[in-house]
This record gives sequence, C-alpha cells and structure tokens, in this order.
Amino acid sequence: MSMLEKIYKYIDEKNIKLKYVDSLEENHDIKGLFYSDNENNIILIDTSVKSDTLLHNNILSEEVGHYATSVGDTTKKIDTENYRVIVEKSERKADKWRCNFLIPDEDLKKAIINCDSISEIAEYLFVDTEIVFNKLKYISYTNNTFKVNDSITIDLLQLPNLVKICNEY
Repeated sequence: MSMLEKIYKYIDEKNIKLKYVDSLEENHDIKGLFYSDNENNIILIDTSVKSDTLLHNNILSEEVGHYATSVGDTTKKIDTENYRVIVEKSERKADKWRCNFLIPDEDLKKAIINCDSISEIAEYLFVDTEIVFNKLKYISYTNNTFKVNDSITIDLLQLPNLVKICNEY
C-alpha cells in the first residue's frame, strides 16, 4: 500500500471530508487546511498539489495530523503572542503525528540499515527529507540514541548527520 493510499484509508476510516480546491494557494497562500465545525471534519488541498506525489503526501498527511491532534481553532489570523504559541504548538503536534504515521519505527530501522544519510532514507521511504529529520529530532527529545538492532545504534546528538554506532559484543 502506497503512502497516499494509507492516508486516504485513514481519511475514509475517520470520516473526514476531503476536497481539492483550485487556487487555494493563490488566493490564501496555503496548500492545505484542516477545519472542524464540530459536525464535520474537512481537509482542503490545493488541486495543484496532486501532480507531485511527494508534496501531496506531505501536505495531506500534515492536514490529517491536524485532525488527529487538533487543539482548538488555528485557522484564524495570528493577532496575539498567545495565539501564535497555540498555533506553533498545533503545528508541531501535527508534524510529529505525520512523521510517526508516514515513518513507523520499524520502517525507519529498515531504512537506516540500508542507507547512510537522511536524504538516502527519505528516498528509500519516499518521503521528504524534512520528515525523516523531524522524526529523528522528535525521538532525540527523549533519547540520545536510537537502537536500530543489536548491531547498530544511531547517535541522535549528531543530527543532521546520520552517525551509526556499531555495537560489538
């Protein structure tokens, strides 16, 4: 199942309304938007995104992340420092959800075994480099290392470099 199919399946299971809109970016300077009115959960995506599968995965999965982690309404114009903090927190939570959804730990471990850089991992998993980096960054908030298997551990303090530590027994 492709990443996009996985996202569409989640959207369908959660009964989220997905609409592709012409000129969303042109008119509102955004490529995607999640909105909930307490009765409907709606994701709007700029139609132009559909022609780029990688970008489509990234935008759509982030908006689904807003659904999965939503905290209040973050669609209003940022007009206070307090609201800016709320929006930033919402964006981080959605991004963390997206990273974990698109890159489960087991998939990341397989990629690390087969790759030597974050960009190679991104290509291997068919996701944006930023998503791989952020996935590792979020792990680094609670651990200095990421154990891939009995032989390989990643030193997360060396990010953005992918430093493999070979464990010898």
